[in-house]
Amino acid sequence: MEKYSFTVNNPNGLYATPINNIVSNVSSFTSNLSLTYGNRTVNLKSMMGVMSLGIPNKAAVEIVAEGPDEERAIKEIKRILADEEII
Repeated sequence: MEKYSFTVNNPNGLYATPINNIVSNVSSFTSNLSLTYGNRTVNLKSMMGVMSLGIPNKAAVEIVAEGPDEERAIKEIKRILADEEII
């Protein structure tokens, strides 16, 4: 199991464009990927699930990957979050 915790550092929070980019890029991984904000956890491969959280700026978020390609999945997620200026 790989975990990645971060704080959203974007005035728009975690909004639709980066969420779409993340979901599109992680869908090919076989690992189970989840995102937790507050007391809710959703499937990171679900655009609607992640959008339903309404993650604002300065929010503490945790991503968990479990499976054979978990390290690559977390690495890709980190890259996207940096490229989209979320972290």
